Amino acid sequence: MSIPLEEIIVDLLRRRGGVAKDKELYTMLKAMLGDVSQREVLKALLKLELSDVVRVSTIKKNLKSVTLIKKPEEG
Repeated sequence: MSIPLEEIIVDLLRRRGGVAKDKELYTMLKAMLGDVSQREVLKALLKLELSDVVRVSTIKKNLKSVTLIKKPEEG
C-alpha cells in the first residue's frame, strides 16, 4: 500500500519546522519517490490548502512558500 502524496508532504514539512519552498518540496519528493511530477505536487498542495492543512504564499513570480498550519485529521 502506498502512502498518499499529501501525507508525505505534511511529514516533510514537519521535519523542516513547518515551512519549505515549493521547489524544495518537489526536489525532496523527486529524490524519495523518483517518478513524481511537478503537477502532482501542486495538485497535492492545493488539496492540502483547501483542507486548511497548509498555506501556500507567493514569494516571487515562480517561488512559493508552503507553511504547515495544522495536523490533518486522521481517517
